[in-house]
Amino acid sequence: MYPSTQIGHLLLPTFSVVLWVAVIVMMPLSVLGGKTKGLSRETVLGALLAGVTGFAISVWLFHALLQRHATGSGTVGGCFAAMAAVKAWAVCRRIPFLRLADCLARPLALYIAIVRVGCFMAGCDFGEPTGHFWGVTFTSGLSLAWYGTPLGVPLHPTQLYESAWCAAIFIWLSLVQHRPLPEGARFSAFVATYTFGRFIIEFLRGDADRGFLGPLSVPQWFCIIAFIGMALFHIRSLRFTRRVPAHRQTPTYR
Repeated sequence: MYPSTQIGHLLLPTFSVVLWVAVIVMMPLSVLGGKTKGLSRETVLGALLAGVTGFAISVWLFHALLQRHATGSGTVGGCFAAMAAVKAWAVCRRIPFLRLADCLARPLALYIAIVRVGCFMAGCDFGEPTGHFWGVTFTSGLSLAWYGTPLGVPLHPTQLYESAWCAAIFIWLSLVQHRPLPEGARFSAFVATYTFGRFIIEFLRGDADRGFLGPLSVPQWFCIIAFIGMALFHIRSLRFTRRVPAHRQTPTYR
């Protein structure tokens, strides 16, 4: 595929370029979602900056300490670090974390859908060999050198599987975005549905360096914990709050 991208005199990893494109696309969508929740643009953009910074620092530490490309385990750790950073930002701004998380749920789904296309172009996070006609064969030596991607062998395009799953989640969240739901319900629904799909897709992954504990990969164990936690929270919130009164006004946080 295209593991590197030429921009002027710079040769950049395609994955990094697509990642920042996804961040830029995510920004106006997050601000729009925050507006419907009574959150100011500064509050939402500050949360995004905190999350991106937390993720980047975590992945950098993973790479610096283990001298490995941050695949499954490092990325999962980065997601938890990003969530902690957004939580800290919410505490500093004295706003409900769940309200902030709800406005980021839909943009996060689109973000992952775009980033996984970048993974596919780069050849990282590749799948197991397959004999199906939709198997993808990578031929770039950079993909082999940077990510250990097998060359000349048809592989499951697990990156596109996850991208399609997140795109479907994004469409679903868009269809229900105007429905009155308790705070945190949208975010918990996003996490539960994403981790369910990610857990299944992990069985088709071929990059063994993401780490394993027993029969499951490290990301799969995190998916189990996150899915159960968010599913229970979602059920509980829907049980105790059937609907939000239409006359209830949402305060604006700056």
